[in-house]
Amino acid sequence: MTSDEETVEASSSTSDEDTASPEEIRAHLESEYNKAREREIELTQSLKSTAAERRRLQHKLGMPTNSERVKYVRDGLVGETLLGEFNILTQADLDKGMLPIPKEYDNDKAAKTRKKRNYEVDRHGVSFFWAPAGSTSKAKNKVGADKENKNIVEALVGMFGTKKCTLSESSQAHLAIGKLYAPGCSDEGSLMIMASTIRMSRTGLALPIDYDDIAGGLPSRAQIAEIEPVVAALCLMHTSQQLLEHNVSTVGGQGDHGNRRRIDHYPKTIHAAIPMDKDREKWSIISPTLDIDGCHHTTDACV
Repeated sequence: MTSDEETVEASSSTSDEDTASPEEIRAHLESEYNKAREREIELTQSLKSTAAERRRLQHKLGMPTNSERVKYVRDGLVGETLLGEFNILTQADLDKGMLPIPKEYDNDKAAKTRKKRNYEVDRHGVSFFWAPAGSTSKAKNKVGADKENKNIVEALVGMFGTKKCTLSESSQAHLAIGKLYAPGCSDEGSLMIMASTIRMSRTGLALPIDYDDIAGGLPSRAQIAEIEPVVAALCLMHTSQQLLEHNVSTVGGQGDHGNRRRIDHYPKTIHAAIPMDKDREKWSIISPTLDIDGCHHTTDACV
C-alpha cells in the first residue's frame, strides 16, 4: 500500500468516528435543553423567594410595598401615587400624582376658596376619609330615599301653597266618591270634612301649611258638583269594560226603594258572574250600582 492510499484510509476512518446518527444528535439537544430549563426554573424560584423575603421584611418593618397606593387631599384637590420601597414621598411625587380637574374649577378664585377649606374626618361604613367641614357622607341609596321623601313633602305643601285648588281631576274624583258615602251631607259639610282631614295631617306630619293655604287649596262647591257626573261616567265605563273583558252575556237587574236619613232614594244595581281564573272554574258575583235616583216618596217615581 502506498503512502497516498494510507492517508485516504486514515481520513476515512476518522470521518466515520466523528459522524453521529440523527437519534444521537436529537438526544444530545434534548439533554442540553432540559439542563437549561432546570437552570431557568431554579433562577425563577430564587428570584421569587428573594422578592417574597423582601416583602415580608418590609411588612415587618412597617414599610409599604411597591403595590401600595396612597390617595390624598391637598389644597382641596385629590391625588394618588405609589410609595417607594423606602417609604419616601417628595413634593415632586405629590405634584405628579395630582388628578386633573374640570376647566371651570381651574382658576385662581376657585384655588383660593379651596385653600381656605377645612377638613374633618368622615366615615362611610367602616372606611374613614377626609371630607370638607360642614359636609357629610351618605350612601347613594340613602340619598335617593331622602330625595324621594323631600319630593313627597314638597308635593304635599305645594298642593296648598298657591291659594287655589291644584288637585288633579283624579284627586277630586276621590273626594266625590267619599261624599257618596254621606247621603244628605251638604257641600259645606263635605268641605269641612276635607279641611279637617288636611288639618289632621298637617298637625301629625308638622307640614308648613297654614289655614289660608288649606282654604285656598280645597275645591269649590262648583268644582265638586262638576266632578260628580264625571265620576259616575267613569264608574259606568269601568263596569262595562269589566263585563266585556270576561265575555259576560247575561246580567240581572235589581231596584230597591229605600229611605236613609229621611231621604227617599231608589238605587239600581246589576248582578253578573265573572270567572276568577283562566280555567273558569272559580266564579265571583259582582253587583255594581248603576245610579241612585230620588223617588219623592212615591212608588211611581221609582219606575
